[in-house]
Amino acid sequence: MSYIVYMIQVTLAFLFITTAFDKIKNWNKHKISISQYKLLPKRFITYFLFLMVVSELMIAILFYFFSVNIFSVSLLTVIILIYTSAVFINLIRGNTEINCGCGSFLENQELNYGIVIRNIFILGLAFIPFFYDSPIIIHFFFKLFFSLCSVNVLIFISIIKETRLFVVHSKRIYKVIE
Repeated sequence: MSYIVYMIQVTLAFLFITTAFDKIKNWNKHKISISQYKLLPKRFITYFLFLMVVSELMIAILFYFFSVNIFSVSLLTVIILIYTSAVFINLIRGNTEINCGCGSFLENQELNYGIVIRNIFILGLAFIPFFYDSPIIIHFFFKLFFSLCSVNVLIFISIIKETRLFVVHSKRIYKVIE
């Protein structure tokens, strides 16, 4: 059981490191995404993005190198609740034709309720290592193995997402051609 818990922990770490790096790499794109939510004054957008990137990096480091504790789970909970609330508010407003700004392979071209469900699922996953009370002591090679497995899981999810997008776009192109 401790191996499964550790794999969840490492997968979440890789998830947040990839989203943070994507936000750093595509800084201006993410600033535009945040502004399209129309929840923050423009002067706060850069500060907000910086705070979110730092928080995601902290979550990744805490989940990967340390055992999950009240601070790391609280930080992840706050971040997920902020993101989910912003998406939900815009879904209610009907402002769905914007990029979600999630970053990395979590990125969606438009808002939908699937993002809310996905975020609740991620939040639920974060509590599994927190409530698993056994200290996880895992040999270095197992850590390396689970790190590689976690990366493979994330790559597999990306491939599924890209395949789905390809199918959707192909159907749209086919309809235009007809």
